[in-house]
Amino acid sequence: RLGQSIDFAEHRAYMPGDDLRRIDWRVFARTDRLYVKEYEADTNANLCVMLDVSASMDYASQAPSKLEYACMLAACVLYLGRQQRDRVGLLSFADQILDYVPPAVRHYDTALHRLSALRKGRAGAFAEPLRAGAERLRQRGVLVLISDLYHEP
Repeated sequence: RLGQSIDFAEHRAYMPGDDLRRIDWRVFARTDRLYVKEYEADTNANLCVMLDVSASMDYASQAPSKLEYACMLAACVLYLGRQQRDRVGLLSFADQILDYVPPAVRHYDTALHRLSALRKGRAGAFAEPLRAGAERLRQRGVLVLISDLYHEP
């Protein structure tokens, strides 16, 4: 995403109304055309992955299981958050919260380490862990829920 920061992303052709301070005069000297510098956007958002590790996530008709797929997906989401310079965190749950890594800039490696150590939990109900997770995540941000949404009656 393009925006304001110190990390250069690309040049684009000047359009009337663009800020004249963003014109790259060196490129103009070489090409005789006006180009504007674009920079990467810094979002600095909180990104937390809530991962269901209940017994139903251990199902697999063949390898890998739903839990292994979910861990791979969670790792990808955490990686994307880190690339955006967001604060990333991880919350795993079954019938209760089992592990919590609060969102922080430096918690990417910790979250990946905890992902690699996850084991299936008991059969889970969603209401209590989701409520408790919401209490822990008081700041605004992005919450990614990864689950099969299976609930045993």
